[in-house]
Order: sequence, then structure tokens, then C-alpha cells
Amino acid sequence: MPNIQESYTYCENLVKSHYENFTIGSLFLPKHIKNHLYAIYSFCRNTDDIGDSLFENKIEKLNNLDILEAELHKCYKKGYMPKDPFMIALQDTINKFNINITPFLKLIEANRIDQTKFRYNNFKELENYCSKSANPVGHLVLNIFGYSDDLRKTLSDYTCTALQLTNFLQGIQNDYNLGRIYIPNEDMENFNCKEKDILNSNSNPNFIKLVRFQTNRAYDLFKKGEDLFPLITRRFRTDIKLFSIGGIKILDKIKSQGYDIINNPPKLNMKDKLEIIFKSIINK
Repeated sequence: MPNIQESYTYCENLVKSHYENFTIGSLFLPKHIKNHLYAIYSFCRNTDDIGDSLFENKIEKLNNLDILEAELHKCYKKGYMPKDPFMIALQDTINKFNINITPFLKLIEANRIDQTKFRYNNFKELENYCSKSANPVGHLVLNIFGYSDDLRKTLSDYTCTALQLTNFLQGIQNDYNLGRIYIPNEDMENFNCKEKDILNSNSNPNFIKLVRFQTNRAYDLFKKGEDLFPLITRRFRTDIKLFSIGGIKILDKIKSQGYDIINNPPKLNMKDKLEIIFKSIINK
């Protein structure tokens, strides 16, 4: 069984191999704080990998999510020693920061929803999904940074929902291949778009307008979330801003490419990432 440091190293390697868009933990963040963020994001990654697996059917995925939830509950029991490295690190993080189990349970629940719900009638439904799939991550990060009040959580929710909407646009075809569409039916109908437009490489003017509408919705949420920045101590503010600036950068790419996310899926290159870090520092 790996020791605690080996477990945190495992989490760090896992995170760095998956999160291409954003830097998890800036250069200015203390190593021990980074480790705890790695543990949280490793849990997120493992949970999503179960929910998005191409090698198991719905029943198997739901069963694996149940196993993960049972293991999570055990980590809150005194004397229990997990064997998986990401759970060893997570348990240590949970204990050191006295983290409530609820955000983790919501993340698991979001992946359960993905096995049974593939379309969303309106934005309210999608927003409710984001309250489980994305917003809990913000609450966990705030917890690591020493905050647990409702005001900061609400402002964090704006940013996390915006990030999730941005991710939906970025991965629209991959999600469609998994049988999921995260653009509300109501919006599709309002712009006279069909599901087949998601696979159409010939730019449909209505679909372009629909993507622009979704992009602007995400922009608006990022803007609301900016009120969180001055409420975070300077020690951690850069890392909070990294997420927002990174998400906005992707939206900027979508906009600059004429909202054609089918032929030009937005990706961040090294220059973009350096620019994101620079902006987060100079606007501290």
C-alpha cells in the first residue's frame, strides 16, 4: 500500500495528465496546499472516468459509482485505511480540513444522472445539473483556502457553472458520441436547430447563433463570479482567478473562430496558458 506522499504524487501525476485547459495550483501556491487540490481533483477525475467509461454499460457504471460512494463513506470512519492512492490522499485532505461529505456525494450523483438523463428541457434543468457536476468543486477548493460561507460559495457557483457550460461547448461532439446533449432543448428550438447540426461540418447559421447565445450566457456568469476575487486573500486569489480567466480565454477562442465549434473545437496552447497565468498575476 502506498504511503501518504506517494499517494499525493500519484494524484499530482493524474491531474497533470488530464487537466489540459487549466493549471491546478499556481507557482505561488504552497506545495502542501497544491497536494490537497490534487487529491480533490483526482477524486473528480476518477468519478468522471467511471461515469464516462466506454467499456462498461449503464448498470456496471452505476454499480461502480455505488462502490466509490461506499468507499467515500468509509473514509469518514475513524480507523479506516483506504488502499487506492487517490483515496489515501483524499482521506488525509478530508481529515486535515474537516471537509463535509456533501460536495463529494453531489459529484457522484452528477455521474449517476449522466447514465439516465441525456437531454435537458431548459436552462433551469441544466443549471441544476451543474449544481452537482461543477459547483461542488468550487466549494471544495474554497474549503481548502479556508472559506465556507454562503456568499463566497454563491459567487463561486457562478464561475463553476460558467466553466461547465464552457466545457460543454468545448466537448460538444464527444458528449454527443456518449449520447448526451448539454444544450437545452428550449434553446435548440428557439434557434431552430436540430440534433444533427452537432455533427454537421457545414456551418449552419442558426447553429452558429445558438453557440453565440450559449457563449454569451457563460460570459455573463463569469462576470458575476468576478465579485469573488476581492473576497479571497491575496495568497490564494491568483489561483481562483486562473479558472475564470482560463474559461474566458476558451470563450474568446470560440468567438474569434466565428462560433464554429464543430470544425474548430477550442483548445488552449502553451502561449494561451502563459497569458492566463500572466493576467491572473498582474490583476491581483
